[in-house]
Amino acid sequence: RPYNDTERQILNDAEAELDSLARSKQLGIVIGEMFALTIFAGITVSLALFSRPSVEGWTRLLIDIFAMLMSAIIIFLVVNVRDLQEERGERKLVSKIKNRDYLVLFSDSLQTLADQFLSVIVGLAIVITYAILLAYKWL
Repeated sequence: RPYNDTERQILNDAEAELDSLARSKQLGIVIGEMFALTIFAGITVSLALFSRPSVEGWTRLLIDIFAMLMSAIIIFLVVNVRDLQEERGERKLVSKIKNRDYLVLFSDSLQTLADQFLSVIVGLAIVITYAILLAYKWL
């Protein structure tokens, strides 16, 4: 049966209150903060990647691994902040068509333990692979 006006109004009110609650718990970043974060990230990544001392051996290996990891982490953090900003506007109350139920859906609630485990394994494999290649080059 279709929703009557009272049920539809209750659902709309619940969705508005839920969205308001979710947004109140997530402070927004202003354009100046995002600009400053981007400038900081650009300068830090540039310095890490393009200013290297003329050393050899273990010192060079450690400097290269540090520059690679630091740059990757900073770029990840900037992209993550932007992604969180875009996510704030998404709907949180989602309808399940089959049985007319509604559920509260946050984006991180879809990530499973297996996804997190796989991400850690792939990340470690990439870091170890680059460390081995850099060790082969500098040692």
